[in-house]
Amino acid sequence: MIRQLTLALAFPSVIWRRLLSHLGLALAVWSGMTLAVGMVVCIPVYAEASGYRILLAALTERAIADPLPPFAMVYRYGGASDPSISWQQYLLADQLAGHLPAAGIDLPAPPSVRFAATEKLRVGFPDGAGREVLFARIGFLSGVERHIQIVDGDLPRPFTGDGLLDVLVSETTASKNTLLVDDVYLVQSTGRGARIEAPVRIAGIWRPADADASYWFQPPSTYSDVFLVPEESFVRLVDVPDARFVTLTAWYTAIDGSSVRSSDVERLRERIAMATADIQQRLPGAELVRSPMDALERHRDQVRVLTVTLALFAVPLLVVIGYFAVQVTEMTVARQQQEMAVLRSRGSSRWQVLGLALGEVLLLGAAAWVAGLPLGWLLAQLIAWTVSFLRFAPLDIPPPTLLPASPWHALATILLALPAVLLPALSAAGRTIISYKSERARATRPPLWQRLYLDILLLIPAVYGYQQLRLSGMIGVPGVTVGADDPFRNPLLLLAPALMVFAGTLVGMRFLPLLLRLLAWSAGRAPGVALVTALRFLSRTPGTYGGPVLLVALTLALATFTSSMALTLDRHSEERAYYRGAADVRLAYPGAAITSANIAGDREIAPAETSLDLSGGTLGTTGEADTTPSTAYMFVPMEEYLTIPGVTGATRVAPSKADIIVGNTPATGGIFYGVDRTTLAAVLADAWRPDYAGESLGALMNRLADYPDAALVSETFARERGLRIGDRFALAMNDRGQTQNITFTVVGTLKYFPTLYDQGLPFVIGNLDYSFDSQGGQYPYEVWLSLAPGANLQSVAAAGIGYGLRMIRSTPQTLLELDLRRPERQGLFGLLSVGFLATTVVTVIGFVAYTLLSFQRRLVELGVLRAIGLSTRQLSALLVFEQTLVVGFGALLGTAVGILTSRLFIPFLQVRTGVYPDTPPFVVQIDWERIVLVYGISGGLLAATIVAIVLLLRRMRIFEAVKLGEAV
Repeated sequence: MIRQLTLALAFPSVIWRRLLSHLGLALAVWSGMTLAVGMVVCIPVYAEASGYRILLAALTERAIADPLPPFAMVYRYGGASDPSISWQQYLLADQLAGHLPAAGIDLPAPPSVRFAATEKLRVGFPDGAGREVLFARIGFLSGVERHIQIVDGDLPRPFTGDGLLDVLVSETTASKNTLLVDDVYLVQSTGRGARIEAPVRIAGIWRPADADASYWFQPPSTYSDVFLVPEESFVRLVDVPDARFVTLTAWYTAIDGSSVRSSDVERLRERIAMATADIQQRLPGAELVRSPMDALERHRDQVRVLTVTLALFAVPLLVVIGYFAVQVTEMTVARQQQEMAVLRSRGSSRWQVLGLALGEVLLLGAAAWVAGLPLGWLLAQLIAWTVSFLRFAPLDIPPPTLLPASPWHALATILLALPAVLLPALSAAGRTIISYKSERARATRPPLWQRLYLDILLLIPAVYGYQQLRLSGMIGVPGVTVGADDPFRNPLLLLAPALMVFAGTLVGMRFLPLLLRLLAWSAGRAPGVALVTALRFLSRTPGTYGGPVLLVALTLALATFTSSMALTLDRHSEERAYYRGAADVRLAYPGAAITSANIAGDREIAPAETSLDLSGGTLGTTGEADTTPSTAYMFVPMEEYLTIPGVTGATRVAPSKADIIVGNTPATGGIFYGVDRTTLAAVLADAWRPDYAGESLGALMNRLADYPDAALVSETFARERGLRIGDRFALAMNDRGQTQNITFTVVGTLKYFPTLYDQGLPFVIGNLDYSFDSQGGQYPYEVWLSLAPGANLQSVAAAGIGYGLRMIRSTPQTLLELDLRRPERQGLFGLLSVGFLATTVVTVIGFVAYTLLSFQRRLVELGVLRAIGLSTRQLSALLVFEQTLVVGFGALLGTAVGILTSRLFIPFLQVRTGVYPDTPPFVVQIDWERIVLVYGISGGLLAATIVAIVLLLRRMRIFEAVKLGEAV
């Protein structure tokens, strides 16, 4: 017992000393575990933060239609089938509906706005004779006196129960029914049972002080048929035992949701549901007509989908980091193997030896847990600031916060990593010194994944996924895949290429020893010993370099694929934004029903989708004119637009609907763009792509100069109707109120033109001046502007308003920002960015550790080679060749697999949105710039290890290297 207690007490000291003896490797294992914890923690943290951002955006977008705050709550009672209630029933419901903290919704809020009204009463003359003047309700609206203007008269006095009941009448009702201040009327119930009958005096006439104020949870016109009285007066009138006078009620609470975070959403939903159930129990028929419930439910689903999606996206990155941790652990165990074998031979049990390894891993895991939590928050913040792949910028958004479950996520990651890190130690703990020596004398077996044919097994689902994508264009995940055409919401679209990366790399590793043997055989005929010795050593001992080569290859393959995917998606987003938006700015007449933003079936983005204020004082909140536009258009010389600060080019484009008439065939509905051929090409320089037509845009504009009636026709329509160069056709145009047939001559075709779509209506591009002349004068056109980098859109919009034009909201810049700020896209690119940085770090650490430990393990061998006559320079060359071959093979294999995967899978990752999702065409881009950057990092790593090796060789002494026993 005492012996076991002594051993137990000695364990921590032994573990600590063992860690200090290989501190560098211990720190490497700790860094891998910390990175894994950080990446696992950051995913739900970012998903929660972005989900809250989506929640606020959804609530704010809905609030544009009314002035209520995003978290407004409105309960209402009273419909056609709802019976009247007593004042006591109202008070019972009011205890909760009018005081939400009592109902369990304990968020900051001003006092509720409370409303109650009677049924419609007959309003007649005091003597009761003659027809009624009108029908009206009597009601109260709490706090109304602070939000109205008294047009005439004064606020009503409280009713004492005797005499006249003072009431307020809306200005609309007073004008319609000729009601004057101090007029006296008699109000009477029209139904059976308890009756209301009271003389009323018009004390004042009111109008809303600000009809758009958040106080008005119902439009002020709602109260036009209500005689408003103070609450005390209403109570005096309706608080009659057994009388049911109250017909309409409503409670409005402007909850302050600024303190709500995503982690509070589920609790808030539950409390709102419970409060609603309690209110409905007290007042059956009460309805929650306005609340954040729907948005909260969408938020919950959004967070769930985003978390699962990003978690699946993170799997390949976590596999690389996990493989790094296992490799470093194997290096650590290899360094301690002889020590462990000696312990086993001298009486230590297998479990005692394994306990030492377990103690080390648990200590490192605890340190990784402590460091991984703040790292996870930092990575989540970095993802939230992601603009694109490896591009970050601080954004004005709510910062992410660690979740209550984050510590448990970190702990689960460490517990899952423990078996992987302990496997090498478990295998080594069973060896004695004899079995250890015997195993080292035997030839190295292939790695476990080769013996289990894991590479072939991974290749099967990767090839199957590619076949599914090639045949059907999608891979779906029930309950997770939200949009089959959106790779940011479909994780299997990226898991399939990730499997291909791993499978391709492993398959390449299977054939690498054969390639090395062939190179060694070829090098045997060349002079010199360094290269052939290095090749023979690598070809005979694949286990010594397999880990580093695989790590480098996986990192480069993933980097090549992810960076190429990001570049392709970024470039396509930019090209799609410029295709929809055409020029940097488009100015149109406010009353134009047809614009370049909607003529082809597209839509102009809504005001809620952009923060750009384009009202300018003369336009309404919708961007359209506040008044009916005049038909007297102001045509400003184009030179005037060039004087606007930031404008570098201006051109005229007139979109219009027209019927295309070819020969004797029936007319076909189409689109005509009248353009200014001399200035259009310069303005559309950023929006034009060489594959949009068989010729450059400048050449096409030159073709329009051949004849005044020259025209470019959409390629598909020309093919369908058999139109060729030189053929003539007609357009039935009606831009000036009179239909005219105008002839055109085909001078060229084009498949794509910004804002127009070959899959939709056929289009024709012609000379604008010819259209003017043929129709008898100018008609409204748009002004398209190109801007200098950094130009201010607000000032350009203001200048356009000065010329009587409004700015079309669908600018390329706005469209691109909307696309780039999507949480799914931001999360994916952010995760891939931090994953790329993490895998690069672990690859560097792993390769350095491999280099140094490989040198130490081969110290005896190097000493023998030095003793038999090899010079320090030859040994340096030998090791330099080895390191170069390891890094070079890993880099070449990774690059080849990454490019192959990119060519196979990126074509299926197009985001298909809009009316015509396949326009413009999706073009795969290989990110050679970042591939070269990674090669530069690999080259720097290789140079650093070469310098370290040369320094170690110069310090090596033969009599220390060549000795009895083993190298450390």
